[in-house]
Amino acid sequence: MKSKILIAFMLLFATLSFAVPKIETKMPNPLPKDKLREALKTPFDLMAQMDIVYHLKAQKPDRFKEGESYEVTNYNIKGLVVEDRKNTETNTTLQGSRTNNEGYLLINYDYANDAGLVTSDGNFKGNPNRDTFTYQNRVYEIIDIVPVGQLVDEFTAFKIYYKYKK
Repeated sequence: MKSKILIAFMLLFATLSFAVPKIETKMPNPLPKDKLREALKTPFDLMAQMDIVYHLKAQKPDRFKEGESYEVTNYNIKGLVVEDRKNTETNTTLQGSRTNNEGYLLINYDYANDAGLVTSDGNFKGNPNRDTFTYQNRVYEIIDIVPVGQLVDEFTAFKIYYKYKK
């Protein structure tokens, strides 16, 4: 009895394999990574062309090991500054009103790499706790640096969150 059931299942599977046509699906060839990187760089070439000076502060040893001293290196880069209008506070003084903005700075990976702001393992050299940048003669403090836009095994941009330095 068991052999008859086994033969029936074998015949059923054999007829199903012939009855159902095999559909070959070919995935389109993925674009090479360099072409994708160039395509993603185009919006940066068109929109993210604001002149920014990034102030990288590297800690240097103090002569008497008292306090902290930093060596500041300035990098001229281009990026897109996006202000967050929700978290804006305005201070009114005798000289006028000044807006304390928060937002983020978007920098293309290739721009940062050409400027020397990317390490050998693909990370941003900056330190959010002590670095600053200047945009339109205003100094901003760096809150956080996040790599974004993953392309296979590397990133295409850096999103740098900032706040106005008081």
